[in-house]
Amino acid sequence: MKQRIRNFCRTIRFKMLIILLAFLMVYVVTVSYFLYDTLQSTQSKILSPYQDMLDLYVEQLETSLEDIDSWMRNFSGDFDVNMMAIQDEKTDRYTLTKYQVRYDIHRNRPGYSTLDAVYVYDKRNESLMMIPDDCDHFEPLVYDFWNEGGWESEGWTVIGEEGKYALFRQYIVNNSVYIMVFVDLNKISEEIREIALGNHMDWNICTGEKVLCGTEQFSASKFIFSRSHTLEKSFRNIDMTFHFLVNIRELWRKNIYSVLFLTVSLLVLFVVGWTLAFYTIRRRLLMPLDLLIKGMQNFDGDEKPEKLVPSGRIEGEMAFAIDTFNDMVSQIWNDRILIYEEKLENQKLVIQNLHSQIDPHFFSNTLNLIYNLIAINRNDVAKKALILLSSYYRFMCNLDRKLISLKKEIDFICNYLEIMKLRFPEKLDIQLSFDETLGKLKIPPMLLQPLVENSIKYGFVNRSQLFHLTLSARTEDGAAVLSVEDSGKGFPEEFRGTFDQNHTFEVPDNPESDNHVGLRNIYQRLLMYYGEDASLKIDWNGEWSRVEIKIRDWEKYAL
Repeated sequence: MKQRIRNFCRTIRFKMLIILLAFLMVYVVTVSYFLYDTLQSTQSKILSPYQDMLDLYVEQLETSLEDIDSWMRNFSGDFDVNMMAIQDEKTDRYTLTKYQVRYDIHRNRPGYSTLDAVYVYDKRNESLMMIPDDCDHFEPLVYDFWNEGGWESEGWTVIGEEGKYALFRQYIVNNSVYIMVFVDLNKISEEIREIALGNHMDWNICTGEKVLCGTEQFSASKFIFSRSHTLEKSFRNIDMTFHFLVNIRELWRKNIYSVLFLTVSLLVLFVVGWTLAFYTIRRRLLMPLDLLIKGMQNFDGDEKPEKLVPSGRIEGEMAFAIDTFNDMVSQIWNDRILIYEEKLENQKLVIQNLHSQIDPHFFSNTLNLIYNLIAINRNDVAKKALILLSSYYRFMCNLDRKLISLKKEIDFICNYLEIMKLRFPEKLDIQLSFDETLGKLKIPPMLLQPLVENSIKYGFVNRSQLFHLTLSARTEDGAAVLSVEDSGKGFPEEFRGTFDQNHTFEVPDNPESDNHVGLRNIYQRLLMYYGEDASLKIDWNGEWSRVEIKIRDWEKYAL
């Protein structure tokens, strides 16, 4: 009897029985999980239109506030407003300018429907001009706000007390003249109330922990038994949040048939999928699959794997798959050799392309600079420029190496920057931070120079202002970090982020019109030489543009 039991345990039937029991356990757990997940997903879909409605209203209101802010910023720099700020308030000219400011506000204010009032306040004579004339109810809010130290406030602020809240924004013309704008929160709350009541929802508007207005039924006790769900939307630049309270039970009643259909469909698909999987296991495919997996694992090595030879009887389809795999491995191995040879040829083409990128305008402009320096008898400076130009092109003409040291690249860039500083004296602020330990790092030639050149070419647009450029090479957690930072106009949104093997540049629909081909070339060369150890990060914080190259485990790429 014991022997028969042992023999049975070695049979396929016993193994299939164990698989069946395991399948039933997994089935129960998985169905329970998917049922729960389905209910959660369905609830999310039901609530989605209400959330979209709230998001759309807040986004429209934010857009209106941004339009008002843009208008008032421009208006604060208006000629009449500035004249009002510096004129003697006792003269007729001051009065005339004040009425001109009032007329300009009257003329433009109707175009901003959200805006309720504009105040112009002259601190010198405590003159307060209100537009329109019947908006004096905001005046106590302003004085209370100022008494609490609000003179230096920036951005939109919620001020007031219960029943008299408003969005307030002030613009400082100078130390005496202020412009203030108001948006009545009661008008906004009325619009929110109409939206909420039209969809049978409770609502409120709050800032921080304080509730400004809303329905009395809006209470945290609604959430104890998950009978209701809260939807909220906060403003980006204002400490204010809108809330809707949705009755979940009522929504489920309205969508019960959709929920049942989705649940039944999920169960049917789940059962069918597991049945097909169970049938495949019974086809005795485990051994051939294991053979294929081992063959794939061996194929990851640098040596050509041996041909797969299955032992024992296998199904015809798996025999065909193994034979196909053997043919595919042989073909891929041959293709790898061809691709490697093509990669070497591409590296030569990259170097040739760098030679062709020598800017003739840079050469001619530098020669003109040397000629002008000689013409005004600044021979020492002309000699220096000539030596720098000679070193620059000597480096360019010797770009036949696959890799060079970072020190040579930095020296080459310094020659280029010295020439540019001679061309634009006292207009370029160049900062160099170079960790000497990175001098032996091997990099492709002309890796950083295009970044520096493009910074000056495209970032140094306003020649009347000082242009700042920082070139940095440092170590960070075992990685070499090379960065170029400037005060230029920045990069478009689609070219910001960190790019590596997992996140690549999007190829434009029309490559001929691509204005960032230089960045793409640098990115491709980083992947070519360093693979997964390299990444390219492009960022812009509104004031500074930054391109950062990171090479992890840099010491293995040292000379």
